Amino acid sequence: MDRGEVFEERKIECLILKEIEKARILGKNFETNEILTTTPISRDFLERFLSRLLERNYVSYDGRNWTLTEKGRKRIKVGLMGGVFDIIHLGHIAALREAKKLCDLLVIVVARDSVVKSLKGRYPVNSEKKRLEIIKSLKFVDLAILGDEKDFSKPVKHIKPDLIILGHDQKIPPGALSGIEDIRVIKLNLYLEGESTSSILQKIKDFVKEKP
Repeated sequence: MDRGEVFEERKIECLILKEIEKARILGKNFETNEILTTTPISRDFLERFLSRLLERNYVSYDGRNWTLTEKGRKRIKVGLMGGVFDIIHLGHIAALREAKKLCDLLVIVVARDSVVKSLKGRYPVNSEKKRLEIIKSLKFVDLAILGDEKDFSKPVKHIKPDLIILGHDQKIPPGALSGIEDIRVIKLNLYLEGESTSSILQKIKDFVKEKP
């Protein structure tokens, strides 16, 4: 097996392991059809590859559902990034691009409306459902879910990330890592002048005032 074949095998392995882990996070069964409809992989090849992953003890199968073993989970790096993501701007895109470089599977936790209200004193411009759908559509995001309204640690414990990735102005919410160990926290040293939700809202307000 040459280097090209090794790289390709690792790429396919990572893709399958990611899809199985995404299904677990969403509380669903892993569906092979989702890979078959989005990649040129044939069903026969996928079945053979899954058998190979079983032999290597990277996955387990109970007759209905596929799950990652502890050994298999270590084959992929999962990153978690949280935020409001109210009005998507270049700052968000740049941060998500950099976050994706740090992991195989980037999971975004979108803040609930009630949490935004309690932290910022106002509701977001866009509802949590709209913000979630927008984030899901971005190419750097592998998976997006809504956060918990009361317990910041709940999604972290469920996702079990290897990394928590923070934007330049973000901090870990109090209690978010309560009872959780062995998670690396990385703060992105990235800031684009004028690219923030507050500055965009201010520009809109100024524009409305100046409009004759």
